Amino acid sequence: MEIEIGLRVYNRGDMANPEHWGTITRIIENKQFGDQVEITPEPDAKRKPYTVYPVMISHVDEGHGGTRIVTERAHEMYRQKQIERMNAFINKYQRTEVEK
Repeated sequence: MEIEIGLRVYNRGDMANPEHWGTITRIIENKQFGDQVEITPEPDAKRKPYTVYPVMISHVDEGHGGTRIVTERAHEMYRQKQIERMNAFINKYQRTEVEK
């Protein structure tokens, strides 16, 4: 999957920026410093559009700051994996009989 206008991304945030969803709204071509993409956050993020280099957007979400900005698909795959891990943990320790 390529980086393209309309692609939804999840920004995990950092110390100064809260997590939020956004959409790539513009690709800025720059031969001198390299292309950038403009991300427009959803209105509830209360944040202005910002630009990042395409290399900062990951197609694999590893759940930590190394993959701070990820595609919607990558985030959903990571989230589903975490839910499966949680359910496995619950099932492992769930009591089969109710104590009286």
